[in-house]
Amino acid sequence: MVLGKKLNDKGFGTKDMIIYSCVIIFFLLLAYLLILSFYKNKDRVDAHDLKENQVVDTKTGAFYIYYTQQENNLKVAALKYAKDNKLDEPTSVRLELSLLKQNGYIDDIRDSEDNTICLAHVYIKNSADDYDVEPYLKCNSYTTDNYR
Repeated sequence: MVLGKKLNDKGFGTKDMIIYSCVIIFFLLLAYLLILSFYKNKDRVDAHDLKENQVVDTKTGAFYIYYTQQENNLKVAALKYAKDNKLDEPTSVRLELSLLKQNGYIDDIRDSEDNTICLAHVYIKNSADDYDVEPYLKCNSYTTDNYR
């Protein structure tokens, strides 16, 4: 070992490691946020999806697509509520729109014709590791078939 000999400067230093670590952390955070937004929007139903997957019946057109979308959004909100609150009992439970709205799962559902707030509820039943969900909507211009 020779004293006074300088070390070559060809390795990583502390400054370089901090910079590279910050870059890696930035990209990991970006990936996390993109994945989070993907799963957050996964359950959202838009009119384009409904037009492609809608069952053909006598109710067609933009008027019914809007209400079908609202029923699907209500169904998604109820499923999230049921999973978050672990509704595991095999009995049927009626969830009101006001309860889902109060807990931040959905916003008001408005009538497309006169912009009034619609009445809505969901019957949800846990059956064999899955939930059966029946959304019901009652607006001035539209009421779900077999509304109960």
